[in-house]
Amino acid sequence: MSQTRIKRLSPIFAGLMASLLIYAMDSTIFSTAMKNIVSDLGGKAYYAWPFTSYLLCSTIAIPISGTISDLRGHKPVFLCGIALFLAGSSLCGLSGNMPELILFRALQGTGGGVIVAGVFTIIADLFPPAERGKYTGIVSSMYGLANLIGPVTGGFLSDRFGWRWIFYLNLPIGVFAFIALFFTLPDDRQIIKQKTDLSGMIVLALILFPVLTSLSLAGTVLPWNSPWIVGMAVFAFLMLLIFILLQHRVKSPIFPSEYFTDRRINMALALSFFNQMSLIGAVVYLPYFEQNILKMSATGSGLVLAPMMVSLVLAANIVGRLISRTNQYRIWSLIGFCLIGFSMWRFSVMDKSTGYSVLILNAVLMGWGVGMNMPVGNVNAQNSVSKCRIGSVTSAVTLFRNIGTATGSAFFGTVLTARNVIGWEISGVSRVFQVGIAVALLGILSSSFLRDAKLPES
Repeated sequence: MSQTRIKRLSPIFAGLMASLLIYAMDSTIFSTAMKNIVSDLGGKAYYAWPFTSYLLCSTIAIPISGTISDLRGHKPVFLCGIALFLAGSSLCGLSGNMPELILFRALQGTGGGVIVAGVFTIIADLFPPAERGKYTGIVSSMYGLANLIGPVTGGFLSDRFGWRWIFYLNLPIGVFAFIALFFTLPDDRQIIKQKTDLSGMIVLALILFPVLTSLSLAGTVLPWNSPWIVGMAVFAFLMLLIFILLQHRVKSPIFPSEYFTDRRINMALALSFFNQMSLIGAVVYLPYFEQNILKMSATGSGLVLAPMMVSLVLAANIVGRLISRTNQYRIWSLIGFCLIGFSMWRFSVMDKSTGYSVLILNAVLMGWGVGMNMPVGNVNAQNSVSKCRIGSVTSAVTLFRNIGTATGSAFFGTVLTARNVIGWEISGVSRVFQVGIAVALLGILSSSFLRDAKLPES
């Protein structure tokens, strides 16, 4: 890349990474401050809903914003997303009670969904297919960085300056990203006569809302077979049938049928889902094992996650570059899921005698496996569609990642609390990791169907 192009793209890249960092960090920075928030605002009964409202609205916003950006321009939609996120952050910091915080977290999540869908779409706009892997890997490392510094930053700000500052922290970073992109990102807006699929967006929201709500409640607040959970599942299924019919009748569908018939795309969606599901299993239940079985402190358990996130960042960057150089991504995804499966097996056989060094080694391998898959889903899907579908297909990959997070959180939580099967004398957390092995095997199956192809250099 020439020095002139580097100079031109540097502020754009900085703005993209800053915007993705505040989105990703807002999920992790919030957790350590929640105790102080509840003691200040009250509403302990609604403890989980600031998390849930953020996840719900960000997930619903992802596919909708991707489709709108393809029709109305990636830059204006992305900037609107940053503005929404900053407005939500400001209002969250000013919340006077828990219902207000939940509402403003929903607004913040809506902006966040636009951001996370737009970042990887703009990467595809800026770089040819042969270079997308490298830069997708670099940007994806923001997830690892957010998991690394988010909890520590949240705890520090909450204890020293008050919990409201975890939201105010977003403002200078977000303003920098907005200004950098406003003045340097090329405007790709085009006059497109096709109408936005408004009916499809409404029906899609009616699918995702009950699915994500039921996953948030099932196995914890309500049993899986409760009338509310079953009712939401049936309603979501009926809406799905309507959505499929609508998508066949419009000229600019949110999810064209080829997304589910083209093996390159549907396998990219599947491996993104299983990779994220594996990550949430490790991030949530490895500290649980450390604190409840090994009797480690919260700080000590957090220190084990740090090497995992460092290895995730490194793997995402290295594999992104290897994809660009070798035109291969199938082999890297297969190796990644094999490492995930091996790590899950190592986690499942740990006991009270497990040493600190073994924990860290297993965590590093887990992070490396997840990181190897980070660039694969986006690059494989983006290189399978025309430029006019880049925003839509990127949003689809991101949507499946978010659903993987919600599914993993609900499913692994149910596995943890389930009663021991007769003759299966292992702890609940060991069962979680054994199920994680099965998830990794499904990831290996998905990766085996990927097809390598020479990536165009322009």
